[in-house]
Amino acid sequence: MRAAVTAPTCVLALAALLVLGGCGAGPLFPMDEPTRAVGDTEVWHSRTGTTTHTLVAMDATSMRYEVAESDCVYTLPRDGLSPRTAWTSCRPHPDGTQTVTLTAGHMWPLEIGRTWRYRRVGSDSSGERWDEEVDCTVTKQDRVQNSAGFFRVFHTVCTSATERRALYVSPDLGRSIRTWHSRLDGSQVPVKHELVLFTPGN
Repeated sequence: MRAAVTAPTCVLALAALLVLGGCGAGPLFPMDEPTRAVGDTEVWHSRTGTTTHTLVAMDATSMRYEVAESDCVYTLPRDGLSPRTAWTSCRPHPDGTQTVTLTAGHMWPLEIGRTWRYRRVGSDSSGERWDEEVDCTVTKQDRVQNSAGFFRVFHTVCTSATERRALYVSPDLGRSIRTWHSRLDGSQVPVKHELVLFTPGN
């Protein structure tokens, strides 16, 4: 059975069952690392438009996504929360690669107060290079509303010397449903992405 999260309901398709996606109250239980499947499809909306991202391949450490509306292809660490490790034709960003290495703490199970640190080292085709430590903290439990409904989430913040990423991670969906990315020097307008549709793979 294949199903999808669609606006404006708070009903969530997960595997072969329909369950309530964040409509309940009370504290969230610690979140174990989620399972994923080739064919998982996420539709994201930002101020620049709506894009469809499909998981096309994965192995023990990484996942590769393709974007339907462009030639963009990118790779993520298997945890799904760390930043991209490779990206090609993902405008407006120059093509690039980076390594993301956990240097302290553990991500899972995700729970309030959890901290970890990773080092990201990389470069892109514009000539920019970086090498920095990033500190992540699950700061609180939150309740988020978007076009897909209401979700209880772990509010997670990852900060380096140059940038800040905020992730709103839904245990029901097993992924972020909202992200904010900003440069600390103010050189770029903060970018917000909202997950508006999720269709699980086989």
